[in-house]
Amino acid sequence: MVWLIMFLALAAAAVLEPALPAWQLGGQTRLPALLCVVMYYALNHSLGAALTAALAAGLLADAIGGLPSGSTPLGFALLAVAVSRNRDFVFIRQWLTHMALGAAAAAALTLIMYVVLSLRLEQMRAIAPMMVAQKMAGAAAQGMLLMPLVFMALEALEKTTGCRRSFIGDEFGIFDQT
Repeated sequence: MVWLIMFLALAAAAVLEPALPAWQLGGQTRLPALLCVVMYYALNHSLGAALTAALAAGLLADAIGGLPSGSTPLGFALLAVAVSRNRDFVFIRQWLTHMALGAAAAAALTLIMYVVLSLRLEQMRAIAPMMVAQKMAGAAAQGMLLMPLVFMALEALEKTTGCRRSFIGDEFGIFDQT
């Protein structure tokens, strides 16, 4: 059932991400919906589930954005591994953690994509560093706002379908058995 929920979440994010307009003040950044789904699985599930979500979301993002194949899955996978390896050091169920993770992951993905694409495409090297910084700030702001919403929705869906047990008073996520 976890895999079905992952498939539905990635499909919904893949429809939502290109449907909403890009944010003008944030350097024309799009809403990082696929990244939020990947970060949810990296923080709440096994490394295998996180990497599966990262690779699938990366391929979807490349197809949606018209990027060279394999560019985005690398960035998603790097972030998924980093979050999955360090999830024992954060409060998993706190909205402040989700906001900080959303901002950091979206900014980091923007920087990773700039580096990867500048290695592959000659015209990417001509982009001014201030434009990259503006895109990073815009992505961070959007990730900070969207990540808690995605976490709440996916956690509620998993609890409703029985994939995740909920405990009364488990605001720190210490009783999580998944």
